Amino acid sequence: MKLIKVNEKLNGKYIEYVLSDDKEKYSFAVAEVNPIVIYPKCILNGEKQHCFECSNIEKCDSPRSMCIRPYHNHPKGCPNFGKKDGCPPNIPMFDQVYDLRKPIYLIINEFNLLDHVSNMKKIHPDWSNYQLYNSRYWQGKSISVNKKVSYAWLNEHPNLVLTNWVENMGVDLVKTLKQVDIDLVFEEKLELARRISCAGEILPESLEKYNLFVDEIKKNNCNVKILSKKK
Repeated sequence: MKLIKVNEKLNGKYIEYVLSDDKEKYSFAVAEVNPIVIYPKCILNGEKQHCFECSNIEKCDSPRSMCIRPYHNHPKGCPNFGKKDGCPPNIPMFDQVYDLRKPIYLIINEFNLLDHVSNMKKIHPDWSNYQLYNSRYWQGKSISVNKKVSYAWLNEHPNLVLTNWVENMGVDLVKTLKQVDIDLVFEEKLELARRISCAGEILPESLEKYNLFVDEIKKNNCNVKILSKKK
């Protein structure tokens, strides 16, 4: 795999890359940002996050509270809330783990939903729009590509630790990415869907304090450190 820098914007804070091999090319971007971390008021008040019992949940502006907002066929929000590793309320806030005095990077790849929907229409002409756009049929590929590009870039930055728990840890990606002129759009019929991971240096004392560890992955000739939660 060959990593090529193809464009640079905002004095190097937003860099576009292409990762290529003999068969495929993957375009992605890396943005250096100052993460905007929004705490739920319950945590600021010294309480444990308790979204299901909260009477003010609709007014909570922390990304962590979005997990329990109702969506299609899930009136209580995401079923993983409070259960899976990396899901709130069992994961700490971003600035409790990552050192914000050091550079923080977002690694962003795009998935062409228009092409995907067009292909799915040919295969399933009787499907509804909800079925055509359903993330279960494309999210896996987007995640796979994000892993490939993230690992390739991080292989050249061995001091950084990767995480996909960005919003779960309270980072407002919409406001954060505006720093580098990248707009995140949330619509029923998106043209492009973005997958975003994050990397930075962690606060060493945070690992033991929050029951975390750094897993070292060796894959596709890359050595990558990933933030993980102890069982």
